[in-house]
Amino acid sequence: MINAGVNEKSIFILIGNGTHRPTTNNEKLELAGKDILERFPVFDHSATDNSMLIHLGENFYVNRRYLESDLKIITGMIEPHFFAGFSGGRKGVCPGIAGIESIKIFHGFEFLESPYTKPGNLENNPCHIFATEFAKRAGVDFIVNVTINKNKEITGVFSGELEKAFLAGVEFCRKTSTCYANRKYPIVITTNGGYPLDIDFYQSVKGMIAALEIIEDSGIIICVSECRDGVGSENFRKLLLEMKTPEQFMEKIKQPGCFLDVQWGVQPLVHILERARIFLISRLSKQDAELCRCVPFANIDQALSEAYNQYGENTEIAVIPDGPYTIVQMKKDKHE
Repeated sequence: MINAGVNEKSIFILIGNGTHRPTTNNEKLELAGKDILERFPVFDHSATDNSMLIHLGENFYVNRRYLESDLKIITGMIEPHFFAGFSGGRKGVCPGIAGIESIKIFHGFEFLESPYTKPGNLENNPCHIFATEFAKRAGVDFIVNVTINKNKEITGVFSGELEKAFLAGVEFCRKTSTCYANRKYPIVITTNGGYPLDIDFYQSVKGMIAALEIIEDSGIIICVSECRDGVGSENFRKLLLEMKTPEQFMEKIKQPGCFLDVQWGVQPLVHILERARIFLISRLSKQDAELCRCVPFANIDQALSEAYNQYGENTEIAVIPDGPYTIVQMKKDKHE
């Protein structure tokens, strides 16, 4: 950038927090590194600070600093996403630096209830369509997206025009992340991919969603996820405390005009609970695990022993080592 004639003092970094809390100084250091932090200002986006948002018409609200910049470069990682199909690309703008009114739509009840809203799918996916239109309205001059392997090593770099570069990365990710099953299983073991994605239960739902494609009705999903930061945000905990039954929660959020903060974290959990029971191996207390509608276990052996008690020791199980990073499909759905 400097060699291209851009003054170093005019460059800043904007973290796409979406609705998440601001990053701490240590997190900024982990994300950007000491040298970058010392040379360039780093800002957190706030979805609820109206003074820092610009209205682009209809339901499109975007970060003011971003929109007023002359050159807009989006960075990100392309991986399977439990309702946007894939992360990366347009998601750096929406929900990354979108206003809360826009995020209410992207994370809204109707979008998340669509049968097209699932990992690995972009076709007719309302989340993908909305986020792409949002990013195009806000303007993106260039993107730099990467894919990684299970060791967190970069496997590909996809840069250039917003949609072309993103779709090239998606196709690479699809080929390296998709696995196929011949049948459904009564027991499926999954994880949330390790740190930092398994930092709390709110994030851990992503790994369980991957198992839905191959779990038998009323089966058992065994999820291994550290959850070092506990259940999640206070608002997420509040929703779980107020949820008398999954059915009651869904009835509430589908009412016109109703939108609860982080309801998009509970809604996919309800989809899982409608299909399966959750055995959870984590740092959560027994009380918190039960608040999340899970059966807690101290280790994988104990969870497997109980699952075998219910289905028999000769029961075949499926294992998804990296749930959030895996697209699971039945072989009959494979497109040649």
